[in-house]
Amino acid sequence: MSSPGTQTALLLTEIGKPLVKSTIPVEEVEEGRVLVKNTATGLIPADYKLRDNGLGGMAEHLPIIVGCEIAGRVVTDTADLPAGTRVVYQPQFKLKLSGGLQEYAVARPDLVFRIPDHMLDEEAANLGTNPFTAAVALFDPVFGFGIPLPNSPEAKTYDFASTKVVIIGGTAVARFAVQQAHLAGIGTIIAIASPKTNADLASYGATLVIDRHLDPDEIAAQVRAAAGDDLRFVFDTYSTEDPALARSFFHKPGGFLVMASSRGPRDQVALTAKGIIVKGFRAWLEGFPELNTAWVALFNGWLADGKIKIPPFQVVPFEADAVNAALDNLKKAESGVKYVVKIASS
Repeated sequence: MSSPGTQTALLLTEIGKPLVKSTIPVEEVEEGRVLVKNTATGLIPADYKLRDNGLGGMAEHLPIIVGCEIAGRVVTDTADLPAGTRVVYQPQFKLKLSGGLQEYAVARPDLVFRIPDHMLDEEAANLGTNPFTAAVALFDPVFGFGIPLPNSPEAKTYDFASTKVVIIGGTAVARFAVQQAHLAGIGTIIAIASPKTNADLASYGATLVIDRHLDPDEIAAQVRAAAGDDLRFVFDTYSTEDPALARSFFHKPGGFLVMASSRGPRDQVALTAKGIIVKGFRAWLEGFPELNTAWVALFNGWLADGKIKIPPFQVVPFEADAVNAALDNLKKAESGVKYVVKIASS
């Protein structure tokens, strides 16, 4: 398998403007990296935020390529990753042209997941970012709850069965958080989401699913009935600026509210006064070196064993109009659908 000198890509050339179809050179592969022929790329909210707002200061580095969950086949032949190996990976954000909306990209071989034989590339393109975001919230001691990874030495003495977590939202991140909490053996997993996702969340391992459209007092009462007064862990995957609902779940100091965003809530003072520790983050694998190695090994095992379920998604073609429309729909949050761009046949 070899690569051509040029390729098709969807470029972001101006913040706030649609992606445009372009022909660009294939990135040169540095030592310690591999070239991947992309076959499918999952779109996440960070992608429309990059396009529309220049998330993370990327406006200073145009043009860039978005697309944060990438599946494909390895082109570069290495001992650990022979040519043709099917993998899923994240962009390297130090390289502005490393996103998934192009035919070829460069990846770090130590931060890829092998796609199991039973999984399609389009399914795998849901795994590059959202599962790790969920993992940071659950398992990272600095930015998340600090629950031990199930494959860590600390897990041998940790009481997973008595641990209680609340996960707010029916997002893809929430669905992967419920699955990983269940696989870790966490005893009480309360999910709060719209009815259209409740059945999925229950099938992923949620022990209680609450309709988020209920009166906030009713939601809080159901959470308290299930978790008691000593709940410590709440993960808000919506990352709402006004987390009054999440605040109502805590009845003792020392709780953790984790938000899947680096932007803090408006009522930080009120949360702190109640003894709640608020954490936020953006989950790029390269930014969590102490967590990513152990977690990648754990997640690869779960994938190989068929333990990870892929949330529903819709495939769109690798065309500028279709991809821009999908990003617009993600921004509006109209359908709750996850979109995957089919880059090439696998």
